[in-house]
Amino acid sequence: MFNNTVLSTTIFLITLVSNLFGQTSNYKTVPDSLKTKSFDYLSEKFRNSNEKQNIELYSRAYLEKAKKTGDKERMITGLLQRGSYYYIIRDFPAAIDYHVKGYELAKGIKDQNYLNRVNHNIGAIRVRSGEYKKALEAFKITLDHYQNNPEKIIEEQNNYHVTLFSIANAYRRLKMPDSAFYFTKIGLDNLKEKNLNYYNYLLTNTILKIKFNHDKQDFLNKRLDSIIQFYSKNKKRTDPNIAFAYFYLGKLLLKQNDTIKAIANFKKIDSLFKVHNDIHPELRPTYEYLINFNKRNGNIKNELKYVKTLLKVDSTLNENYRHLDTKIYKEYETPRLIEQKNKLISLMQQKSNVATIIIVSLSIILFLSIILIAFNYRKRRIYHQRYIELIEKNKKLQLTNEDREQANTKKNESTSNLLSSIPEEIVSKVKDEIKKFIEEKKFTDCNLTSTTLASKFGTNTKYLSLIIKSETGKTFTKFLNDLRIEYALKKIQNDSTFRKFTIQAIAEECGFNTAEVFSKHFFKKTGIYPSYFIKKLKEDL
Repeated sequence: MFNNTVLSTTIFLITLVSNLFGQTSNYKTVPDSLKTKSFDYLSEKFRNSNEKQNIELYSRAYLEKAKKTGDKERMITGLLQRGSYYYIIRDFPAAIDYHVKGYELAKGIKDQNYLNRVNHNIGAIRVRSGEYKKALEAFKITLDHYQNNPEKIIEEQNNYHVTLFSIANAYRRLKMPDSAFYFTKIGLDNLKEKNLNYYNYLLTNTILKIKFNHDKQDFLNKRLDSIIQFYSKNKKRTDPNIAFAYFYLGKLLLKQNDTIKAIANFKKIDSLFKVHNDIHPELRPTYEYLINFNKRNGNIKNELKYVKTLLKVDSTLNENYRHLDTKIYKEYETPRLIEQKNKLISLMQQKSNVATIIIVSLSIILFLSIILIAFNYRKRRIYHQRYIELIEKNKKLQLTNEDREQANTKKNESTSNLLSSIPEEIVSKVKDEIKKFIEEKKFTDCNLTSTTLASKFGTNTKYLSLIIKSETGKTFTKFLNDLRIEYALKKIQNDSTFRKFTIQAIAEECGFNTAEVFSKHFFKKTGIYPSYFIKKLKEDL
């Protein structure tokens, strides 16, 4: 994208109004020779031209070229250049028109750089209309942009110093000298080429205006004189800003009772007015000094001349600023405030939506938390009750009796018929082996299966399963797991050392390969998990 310096001149021209000569453009259309020129070429010519007709021509050529390409960023640049031109010729309504168009286009592409430039330029126009507070707000938007993007200060040093000068100038006009001096000092400290840079004189000029009634007159005299010399050496004798130096030097000379030299400086301001057909409202007293001087000296001819000139000055000021406030508010301020209002409404709605989402989310979380708390509370009560019941039982005897009762109820004719088909000596032998198996706690073997156990008992898996089923009412797997859980219950309850084992270690001691399988069968058998059982035992003992 094109260099930012293409736009830098807009702020420069708006605030400083470089040397301008000549009449309005003689060109009604852009010459073909310019239509083929690059944007950089046109911007460079626009920036460096001293004649109004050339500034008008190059700005028009740039904008027309930008419109043909449809490049919105360059269109904004062109609009700002046109606004700068109309500011230079003191057609403030037209200047506002172009800046508002640039502002609207910049809003469309959401480019903060361009928005800041437009704000600054409109701030400069506000200064001319006496709206110093509003102007200060606009300048500070630009300053915030530089402070938030420090690299821009280096890239756009001219613009940055103009911004500081503009802020200091606005504070000065608001009769806040301390603030004005503060920002002027920042600008001076930041300048690299002291006494050679144009902005040094602008900023120093601001200090002189601030401290006019406070510093020694000889110091002020030297500084004002050096500023005037700078303008003269740099061929800037017609720059409107030099009028302020003439004005304050003239006032200083009046304090020193050097009326002749003072009047000479005031006449130079009048000469500048004739060149530009414009004067800053702050310099209007110049003509009152000239009128009173000629009145005291009986020079009726000159007195009348300056009275007529003052009337022209007032007419010019009135013409330039009569519709300016209304235009700014109608075409810039009001839409900007409406946009700000809409943003605030949108922000409030977003906050309201966020607040609603937060409230609903918190309500759901609270509801789920209550349910979870209630569930956990109920679960703890159930676990506690099961724990008490478990402790009160004589595990081995009680469980054995229950198993026998369960086995008796579950015996059926089909099972009896099956056992009757097994030789009695085998049934008797297997029963004895099962009893011995339980007493010797052989069920704690993790690798035990129905096949290996049947082999040890001298039978087959079918006979073994039928005999276990007839005696306990359980399958082989359930019979084996129940024995292991009963053993674990008794061991945990009676052996304090065993309680210190990990769940995995306890599981392996009882014949389970993993803690997960052990916990699953423990819960299935007792209604609580082994970890809870151990924890409660430790608390109670």
